Amino acid sequence: MKRKNTQSLREILDEFTRSQHLDDKLAEHRVINALPLIVGNGIAGYIRSTYFHHGILYVNLNSSVVRNELMLMRTRLIQQLNQEVGNAVVKDIQFK
Repeated sequence: MKRKNTQSLREILDEFTRSQHLDDKLAEHRVINALPLIVGNGIAGYIRSTYFHHGILYVNLNSSVVRNELMLMRTRLIQQLNQEVGNAVVKDIQFK
């Protein structure tokens, strides 16, 4: 017997995350996981913590030199992170 209203598991999960307003939080989590891949292992070793607040990614670093280098690359990092996630989640990055 064939069902008429079948959905893939992916469609069901996407619908659920949208209905529960979880899609933005999942995208933010994907950005935080993608950050070490984008900046590379060398720079990722200087990252102490990361968190989101109102579309701004806050990155706490151990090194002021690395912080200055990343500030110069801010625009490119925002573009790469948003491209990696497939959504304009990151509006700005603050390095501390």
